[in-house]
Amino acid sequence: MEIEPPNGVSFSRGSSVVIPLKVKQDLGELTHIRVGHTNIGTGSGWLLQNVDIENEKKMKWTFPCGHFIDGQDNIM
Repeated sequence: MEIEPPNGVSFSRGSSVVIPLKVKQDLGELTHIRVGHTNIGTGSGWLLQNVDIENEKKMKWTFPCGHFIDGQDNIM
């Protein structure tokens, strides 16, 4: 699934971006995710500290990262 930030929102230094997703079924217990980058634009890399996920049942997962993503890597 490719995710884009909402209109007018950018992944800029120090930002926290919330992107609501709707899926047709319960994903169960999350054990890993994959994060990638299109590498479009000059200097488009960014530091991903962590990804927080919360479902409708208020179950929460945090995936720490601490990696610089520059389009060459898919991480987590």
